[in-house]
Amino acid sequence: MHMTCPISDFAENFHLTYPHNNSFVDGGKAMILGRNTDEITSLWRVDPENSGKRVELCRFERAKQPEKLLWSDSALETDATVTIADRKMWLMDPHNPDPGNLRELYAAPEGKWLHPIPAISPDGRRAVCGLHSAEHYETVLIDVESGRSRILFEKPWTTDHFHFCPFDPEWIAFSHEGNCAKVMDRVWAWHETDASEGKCYFDQLSGDVATTLYVGHERWSFHDRSVMIVAYGDSPGTPRGIYEAYVDGRPQQLISEGDRDMHLDVSRDGKWVAIDTSGPHDLPGKGWENAQGISDILVAERATGRRQFLARTTISRHPSHPHPEFSPNGRFIYYNEGTPDASRNRVCRVENPFWS
Repeated sequence: MHMTCPISDFAENFHLTYPHNNSFVDGGKAMILGRNTDEITSLWRVDPENSGKRVELCRFERAKQPEKLLWSDSALETDATVTIADRKMWLMDPHNPDPGNLRELYAAPEGKWLHPIPAISPDGRRAVCGLHSAEHYETVLIDVESGRSRILFEKPWTTDHFHFCPFDPEWIAFSHEGNCAKVMDRVWAWHETDASEGKCYFDQLSGDVATTLYVGHERWSFHDRSVMIVAYGDSPGTPRGIYEAYVDGRPQQLISEGDRDMHLDVSRDGKWVAIDTSGPHDLPGKGWENAQGISDILVAERATGRRQFLARTTISRHPSHPHPEFSPNGRFIYYNEGTPDASRNRVCRVENPFWS
């Protein structure tokens, strides 16, 4: 086990954003973290390398939010940060904590709701979010400077987990959400000309039940027009673990095999994959069998699939899924850790042993 360093404590109740989003600003010197109290959910700039300085950026009434917390995404090149609260998408500058800095980008029309996980393009010029009514799902693209918006496409099924492909932001990733044992076209992406209605880019079916994979928690890559995908341990098919698929027709491939993988992140140079698990990685079982409320943090070499165990933590409801995330230089892996009763959360980091 490698040395784990908490960067917040349970009393503060900070948490990372969703693993396909970006928590880092100022080239990795600071992070945007969520925080909850009984009445308020908020976003804070936290500077682990600057004596742990904390600055609140925005706050909203917790009771009004669907998940009772805030997710955020920060533009890789500009640090502009978006979040969704009170049925609106908001834009903020994490270097300016003045409450007047908060700008409304988009509001859901009457009778519709926004999916709570936002996304912003690497250059900070476009944002995307999911808009839905009871049975209808739309994807909204917003021009950040002008505030103009347009519907990119519509689906009769739940769409979520939108994010721009960091390698080529003309591709916007999204998922067909639902029961992973029933949804056999989970991993999608949209492109203005190549996939104007969206297209599925991972084949979960190879002819029979024995080779079917249940997949999710996809994260698009920094190093290629590709997506990294978790094939869950309760899949009837094998091999299970981390796969990579491509938008240009190259065959999908297994990256690293595992029977308990749950979430992932990929380093910005494409060398490594960070993984959390649904149970101890070193005990018998697959998926959630014998999970014991434990999640392990692992790192795998993308080129070889070789894995190393880094840390043991807990697993409970959001926001205490570990949700591992690489620092921009790949040196550290950050993750959430919850108290046993899931009432509090802290953010920890552990060093990547493959990094040099």
